[in-house]
Amino acid sequence: MSNGLRYRRRSITGALFLITLGLIFLYANLRPDFDPWSVFARYWPLLLVFWGIGRIVDYFVFERLDAQGNLVRPGHSGEIFGVLILVILLFLAFGHTRLGGKMLHNELHVDRGTATAVNVSIELGAGELQVSGGASPGKLMEGVFDYREHEGKPELTYTPSGKEGSLEIRQGESGIHTHWGTGGSKWYVHLNNDVPSDLNVKMGAGRGDLQLAGMNLGHVQLEMGAGQVNADLSGDWKRNVDVDIEGGVGSATIRLPKNIGVEVHASGGLGAIDTNGLSHRDDDYVNDAYGKSPVTMHVSVEGGVGHVRLVSAD
Repeated sequence: MSNGLRYRRRSITGALFLITLGLIFLYANLRPDFDPWSVFARYWPLLLVFWGIGRIVDYFVFERLDAQGNLVRPGHSGEIFGVLILVILLFLAFGHTRLGGKMLHNELHVDRGTATAVNVSIELGAGELQVSGGASPGKLMEGVFDYREHEGKPELTYTPSGKEGSLEIRQGESGIHTHWGTGGSKWYVHLNNDVPSDLNVKMGAGRGDLQLAGMNLGHVQLEMGAGQVNADLSGDWKRNVDVDIEGGVGSATIRLPKNIGVEVHASGGLGAIDTNGLSHRDDDYVNDAYGKSPVTMHVSVEGGVGHVRLVSAD
């Protein structure tokens, strides 16, 4: 006998989606050579398509009552589309090596020539980036670039202007302009330690390792996306340096010098900021050498919803 209550089944599409993610990342843990992020980077619009279709089916099927007010229970529902998402994503995951294309290798360098200063700009949409000094004395830059075929060949442009130069390295056009994850690119960039330089690094998604200690930098700008960045700014600097960090949804660990003055100003929607070895003064953070050394590093951390960790070097 009916008790007068109307029951509405809920779709399990969301649960199936979470199970799918779990299976894909479990497979990634078992197979380190598999990168799940590049699968999402290329095929994530399918999630919106099937989710939208599933919602439509749920609305017209599950939420419909007959004329007597009884719940109609057809044999098909939006849950089927959740299963389709599961099958398609797993198919893409296991076929990733074919979809992503083969890994390519490229080595690039720029001669120093007569340059006495250089502006360096590095832009990587998705992947792993390592930047450090150590280029040969006669070179401004030496780099090794590994990338998947579908991600596009790195583009390098060097424009000399008198004694100064402008060096740009960016990810090539691949037909895919949305980056979500680390991708397959791995860039290793070595810059000249002695040439006075300004460095601008922009990362969309991925991991960055910036070993900048000992370089002759006057300005460092870091724009983070959805990823993780470790930047070593420790050591004895020869001149004042300004460091601007624009946060994203990722995390950054910045290693700061101890023997020169450091002043850090943080503003915007930061999720969290840790200041190990720094003291709070007014609206800023400073180290023990601030105001005492002839050289000062000014650090500005702005915006984002990520986590920034500032560590004073031992």
